Amino acid sequence: MAESGCVNMKLAVPVSGVKPILKYRGGKSQELSNYLSYVPKFNTYYEPFFGGGVTFFALAPYRSYVADINHKLMSFYQDLVVNYPKTKRELSELQAAYDNNRQVFLARKKKSPDSHAIDPNDDLYYSIRDMFNKKKTRQYIYSTLYFFLNKTAYSGMIRYNKKGKLNVPYGRYAYFNTNLLNNQQVDLLKSASSSLPIDKEPIKMSSHTIFHCVRTHFI
Repeated sequence: MAESGCVNMKLAVPVSGVKPILKYRGGKSQELSNYLSYVPKFNTYYEPFFGGGVTFFALAPYRSYVADINHKLMSFYQDLVVNYPKTKRELSELQAAYDNNRQVFLARKKKSPDSHAIDPNDDLYYSIRDMFNKKKTRQYIYSTLYFFLNKTAYSGMIRYNKKGKLNVPYGRYAYFNTNLLNNQQVDLLKSASSSLPIDKEPIKMSSHTIFHCVRTHFI
């Protein structure tokens, strides 16, 4: 949400080109071009329902306040900001393992094209999922686990059972690309004030006028 009035809604704001970090159900990546031109000029960006942060990353606001009711999601962003270099190192290790496992799978498939070939990335995925669910000792930090699962789980889903455990199966993707995470994204997150979990401040601090604009023009 941007802090501004609704006069002249066709005031285009600069677009950064920065992509969101995560796949996120209900994300607005495909709709971005339809509404960005309606975002008025603003001083401070307020986002109480952050999710994948598509609009936030596209606008790259100088000042911002973000929050979300999803505690595990916000924990990912905050851990990433604190431990970005370590996250990148660990993800690079996992990508190397993932790529190697893929080659093993392809070799097996080539050798026996009509037979079921075991994919070593199945074991890797479920091992990481067990670490995330605290069913086994964690060998990686939280932000590494969350990012890996987000990119390799079926359809990019992050879904939990009644016990709060992630229960999404492996998506069987050919590639796991850690280059999707970069310095620009993390620098933007560093500059944002965040709330964990969601509180009423982003809503209280943003004007009623802009909520009317969002309801009228974006939905």
